[in-house]
Amino acid sequence: MTLGLVTALGLGLRLAWVLSVETDVVRIVDMQWYYVTASNLAGGHGMTVKVIPGMGYVAGAGGFEAVLWPPGYSLTLAAFFKAFGASLLTAKLVNVMAGAGTIVATYLLARGMFDVRTAIIAAVLCAVYPANIIWSSVLYSDVVFALPFALTLAILASVRTPSAAAAIVVGLLVGYAAIIRPPAAILLLVAAAVWTTEARFSSMVRPLTLAALASLAFVVPVLIWNSVRTDSAMLLSQNLGYNLRIGHAPYSTGRYTTPPAEADRQILVSPQHRSDWSQAADALDYAVTHPVRELELSAKKVFYLYTTDSDSVIWATSAGADPIWGSLTATERLQDIADIVSYAIIVLAIASIPVALSRGGRRSILWLTLLLWTAIHIAFFGEPRYHLPVLPILLTLASVSICTSWDALRGHSTPAGDAA
Repeated sequence: MTLGLVTALGLGLRLAWVLSVETDVVRIVDMQWYYVTASNLAGGHGMTVKVIPGMGYVAGAGGFEAVLWPPGYSLTLAAFFKAFGASLLTAKLVNVMAGAGTIVATYLLARGMFDVRTAIIAAVLCAVYPANIIWSSVLYSDVVFALPFALTLAILASVRTPSAAAAIVVGLLVGYAAIIRPPAAILLLVAAAVWTTEARFSSMVRPLTLAALASLAFVVPVLIWNSVRTDSAMLLSQNLGYNLRIGHAPYSTGRYTTPPAEADRQILVSPQHRSDWSQAADALDYAVTHPVRELELSAKKVFYLYTTDSDSVIWATSAGADPIWGSLTATERLQDIADIVSYAIIVLAIASIPVALSRGGRRSILWLTLLLWTAIHIAFFGEPRYHLPVLPILLTLASVSICTSWDALRGHSTPAGDAA
């Protein structure tokens, strides 16, 4: 099977999904916020939202400047809304295209790290991975974010001696990803680790500097834009302290949960809570004074980060309002399938460790990326959709296990990639 056929398969499955499933936005969550801000940007009202009781975020003139979440996904959707009109279908098709692109990026990553056979299997796994398909109909930023994230890793896997052009491309991809989700910045650390395994650090200073500066081409304009719009020094978004508190509080569960106190929830609907750093201080205080509880929460965060793909089905049903294809049975079966597949991929990825690390060096960056990604979400909180950006790594490692097992059954002992 060729990469073209695999990509076509993945594209077809995602199109079939978004065209056959009724997924609406859910009030007062990221989905509605992204859709409204993108609609307002395309309609000439700026990056704004209105909040109307009983309706949540509403499009139209007269709203306040929206800086709750980073603007990258809204800006991306707005570009397509401007060209094709603002609609849920247009937004979902953007997700579909990004998902198809991630299949190609997964192939390039696996080929750069291992061989063509491993790459094709990894691409097939990405094309048919249930949760990756299901999230296509949900207006969260993760499907689009996963594309520049995976492309960056693919370049790092393939380019052993970075040219100035390659370094700049890496930086631009990281910068674009960062204005969607700031944790993309870890990719600059990964780039440093990759490039310094190929040569002395002194010779890597130039490409690393170019990559860092190129990433600022996206980040700095957004920082200035946010600060000008709000008339105050503003980061890529205003939810840093809020998210830290979600992860470190008496009510924390390891994943997102709405704060029980009304004052802590005001950031969701009020522009007056932009610079409230008290929640970050409260989070730090709780973490320091509850070390045993923090260990428990850390384990839960890792669990929710990498498993529970049935969550994708819940959101695809508009948080339970619209069963898949009108059938509760179909909804429950899809949840079971999504969970089973997520557990299987984790097991296969772990089983690949002896082979994946057999040569050390460049292959170790797969695990370095997973380690850094995990650490970030231990600092905040885990959600099943947050592993979509590192799914190409997990599928690559799972493919290594599949190839190694197949060779063992056939009496061959050559680990994946050694013949490449």
